[in-house]
Amino acid sequence: MSRSDLGRTVSRIGVSAGLVVGLVAVGVVSPAYADSDAYVSTPAGTDVTVGTTLDGTDLTVTLSEVLVEGDVYFGTSSVASWDTSALGDVSDYVYLFSDAGAQFFGGTVQICISYDPGSGYPTLYADGNGPTTQVWDNITTSIPSPGVVCGVQDGSAYTGDYVIGFSSLPIAAEPLPVVTDQYEISLDSRIGQSPFSDDTLVPVLDLRIVNPTDSVLRIGLGADLAVPGVVEKLWLSDTWGGDQNAGSIADVFQTSIDPGGVIEVTIPDWPGKTYSFYLLPDVAGPADQGQLVGYYTTSGGFVPFVMDWQNQETPFALGREAAVAGSGTNPELFPGVTATVTASGLTPGESEQLWLAPGLDYFFFYLTGATLPPDAINVGTGTVGSDGVLSATFEVPNNSPLGGYQLVIGDPANRYWPAGSYSSFQVTLPSASNSAATVVGTGVTSSIPIGPTLVDLLFPNVSTSGSTSVAASTTGPVTNAFILASSPQIYYHISTTAAFSGLVEVCITYDPANLTGGIPWLYHYKQVGPNSYQWQNITTSRTSGRVCGQTDSFSPFTLGYNPTPEVILANKDQCKKGGWQTSTLPMFKNQGDCVSYFASQNKSKK
Repeated sequence: MSRSDLGRTVSRIGVSAGLVVGLVAVGVVSPAYADSDAYVSTPAGTDVTVGTTLDGTDLTVTLSEVLVEGDVYFGTSSVASWDTSALGDVSDYVYLFSDAGAQFFGGTVQICISYDPGSGYPTLYADGNGPTTQVWDNITTSIPSPGVVCGVQDGSAYTGDYVIGFSSLPIAAEPLPVVTDQYEISLDSRIGQSPFSDDTLVPVLDLRIVNPTDSVLRIGLGADLAVPGVVEKLWLSDTWGGDQNAGSIADVFQTSIDPGGVIEVTIPDWPGKTYSFYLLPDVAGPADQGQLVGYYTTSGGFVPFVMDWQNQETPFALGREAAVAGSGTNPELFPGVTATVTASGLTPGESEQLWLAPGLDYFFFYLTGATLPPDAINVGTGTVGSDGVLSATFEVPNNSPLGGYQLVIGDPANRYWPAGSYSSFQVTLPSASNSAATVVGTGVTSSIPIGPTLVDLLFPNVSTSGSTSVAASTTGPVTNAFILASSPQIYYHISTTAAFSGLVEVCITYDPANLTGGIPWLYHYKQVGPNSYQWQNITTSRTSGRVCGQTDSFSPFTLGYNPTPEVILANKDQCKKGGWQTSTLPMFKNQGDCVSYFASQNKSKK
């Protein structure tokens, strides 16, 4: 909102626009109708957050892009000066925000306002710049904590005037069943066939509406799709992006019951949602808002369902996307592979389970009751970090059938699935793999060529023979602990059916011409606790073209560069006091090995 926009806003409520903005020696004159205000210095940049406290209210704004640094303006205006009659109970103030030197047109503006949680359930509205009266738009996007409500607007078209509307918790109506002399509405949960599927038993809801009157009864259905408790009126075309996108969708969410009639229908049980029922006039109108008469909150955890009509490919988005990857956007997945799944925008500190299932579709799975299919497999857990990002490792089971899969993240006991794959991925045979027999004995070697690379494994003791396999793939657990040596990145997934004991020496022979960063190290992704893994440097020897290490477990391995610089000792004196342990080129087993190395070097020079 520019200063001229702010002036027009003031003009609509009968205050001279000439009083809104004026220059003084050090800044901008406050709007004459503001009860309190503040100017806050704002730097240029992206995702810039500024705020202040006025009349006991915390106001915070995040601007997606500030083009020119300068002041921004915050203010409060008594709600008595504004037309909020369409909103019911509202906050005591209208909250004002605009530029006052800083330029931030374009992008988005997120505003968060504190409120008294005892006032009721909040909805944040922005003045839609009606021609003669205020037209308030619901811009609520989140309620990050009790006492704070946030909303987002387009930075090129926002109004800058905000008010909070309140309803009683959770909504201003009676919980179902409701029985009056005008209508009877009940909703019962059970396990049955979903309206979206005929062959799966899932949680469903049986809706029953009775019309005891001699007039037609019209009922509209609403639900809190994007924000808990913020109900969308599903029978209104604006909910579905206006008439162009609504089509006949909106008609599905209203029903007419003849005098003395009864309607019984099964509807999906979406977890954690509040279904709301509205009494509509017997004749449909262009703005048929209805009267809220009852609600029913389902069991389970709430997951946002957002409609974005600007996105032609996915106008409907459910929860957060879980991206399955190792290297690149199209991971190669096969039975036995270890990969990483990442999802952002989740609740920090939550511990979630990872479930893999063939033929699963995250969106359809949720619509049909969010109950896992019988063939779903738990492949691990992950904890959401303080930044809201969950990054966890999972392994495709060795006995997994080939075909399409999706992965969902959440809690099956609570039907809470905040993230999942937006598209299926294929589990296929690895594109590069080979195997060799591993026989009974001591000092058993299995040499397995894989493309231009040779993988040698020296088993100290094999008690039962079997087959040892190596699959080379661009997919593996992601890491920031070291730099992968090859491009594209290659992971070596090693497995064996042989029974062995002791530390196995793994050696990878490679073409030095393919690795321009020098001699790499051998890293192994090792389990270090329940559902806890980490990359470990297991290198025992390094020469150009061949790197070896020791391990007591398999899959996966990779070559990489240590982010710390190489340490090369100059003489045998540096072997003392643990110095031999710091050497990276070459590496030594002990102090004696280090001293012997320099002694042999000196002999060779004579």
